[in-house]
Amino acid sequence: MIVTMMIAVVTGAQTGDKKNEEKVTRLKNKLEAKIDYYNKNVSTMSPRAHELCLQGIGDLIESIRKYEPDFMITMENKPTYKMFTVNGVSFKMIIVEGSTTLDDFYIGETEVTQALWKAVMGEENNPSYFEGEDLPVESVYKWPKDNDIKNFLHKLYLRTGYDFRWPTPDEWEYAARGGMKSRGYNKYAGSNAPDDVAWLWENSGDERLSGRKSDEKTDKNNCRTHMVKSKKPNELGIYDMTGNVWELCQGGYIRGGGWDTESLKWVWGGPSEEVDLIELIYSYGSVAIGINRVGLRLALSLQDK
Repeated sequence: MIVTMMIAVVTGAQTGDKKNEEKVTRLKNKLEAKIDYYNKNVSTMSPRAHELCLQGIGDLIESIRKYEPDFMITMENKPTYKMFTVNGVSFKMIIVEGSTTLDDFYIGETEVTQALWKAVMGEENNPSYFEGEDLPVESVYKWPKDNDIKNFLHKLYLRTGYDFRWPTPDEWEYAARGGMKSRGYNKYAGSNAPDDVAWLWENSGDERLSGRKSDEKTDKNNCRTHMVKSKKPNELGIYDMTGNVWELCQGGYIRGGGWDTESLKWVWGGPSEEVDLIELIYSYGSVAIGINRVGLRLALSLQDK
């Protein structure tokens, strides 16, 4: 459980000393900034950084209490995620909040893995081309088939009682950009350096590729999907929102790029239409999505939690 801290109403008596009151105000401002930093970054902090941040908060509280002995902050257990388990396979849904245009929602920490897909659909019902329990499921289908997404979501509802769905394109992008914890990365989800966070055409095979992309290079280099959570997460603690597999969104769209996607800025029609990979959105329309480049990530509305 991650602890979220909130500044409480100050109950300590005023010192009556203007100089001291100004000092206390500065200390409280520092404390509020420190707590705000903690709340925005706690999900991606290393254990050492977490320890140092809490120590800094404690030191500031003690400094304030020299002047206001009754000063306090409240600490509440506010989960930033929800865990689910289906047939022994656990998965985490991250809460995404703070948008001015979207309702708060949950989104999968990772793509749906083959382990989760099989836990829901049956051990022998794995459509994936690249097989592995911790690899993202791919080669999924839009239209009703024995192993299609509609059946998967329905069976997942029967096993959990929760109405999981695909994210909307806007939900997907807000989560990919780090939500209210965003550090302003505008190229890839969680970094502006693709190798930090994404499995793409250049780095998803046996050797690093460069130059002009071609299917011949891709095939010879054994480019493929990789284990989820094997790259760094974004600011919300969400993995693989750039690369590994394209992800289905509502309205007939796919986002995020896959293991065969180039990391360079894409161009649609000319320089005025250049887009970074985090912005890239395609309509799958008549494009077959039962291919090994396309997977999915779960979403859940808060009212359905």
